[in-house]
Amino acid sequence: MDGAGAELVVAKRLDGQRAERRPFLGEHRRDLALGGAVDAGVGPAGQDNLHIAREIFAAWNAHDVEGFVKRLDAKTRWESDVFPAPFSGHEGARQFFKVYLTAFPDLHLDLEQILAAGDSHVVVRWRSRGTHLGPLGDIPATGRKASNRGCTVMEIKNAKAAHAWVYFDNAHLPRQIGVLPGSEG
Repeated sequence: MDGAGAELVVAKRLDGQRAERRPFLGEHRRDLALGGAVDAGVGPAGQDNLHIAREIFAAWNAHDVEGFVKRLDAKTRWESDVFPAPFSGHEGARQFFKVYLTAFPDLHLDLEQILAAGDSHVVVRWRSRGTHLGPLGDIPATGRKASNRGCTVMEIKNAKAAHAWVYFDNAHLPRQIGVLPGSEG
């Protein structure tokens, strides 16, 4: 199907001109299957960045540390108030990845929404799920299931994630695994 019956997407280009197109049917199915809405009005750089972000999350879900690292800039930096310290570079990324997969060997991240923000940033709203079966820092395994919602803002440069900021409630997870008062379960 060529999308002739699809809804017309109208967007304003950066130069102020009106741009119109009808998305092809496969585009809708692909984007919805990969956890996002149809990316109407996003330019080629934004589309590429969305693809890179999806690949990063797919590597996490496949528990593929090298698949994750290959999508990162050599000097990548990931920050969060939740992390003990930001991680930098490929080796820092490997260590970070292994910490979470050791603690939650069944970790899975669902992409709830993914948006291009200009030609260099992507915003991903996600939900993580897993069972705490290994140590998480100084916290021994509890065997409890946990689920957390969060948001990651990624800066993409030269087709690699150069910088990311990760936001989520840093008390929700410890409550679920029973190390903070008000634990669930």
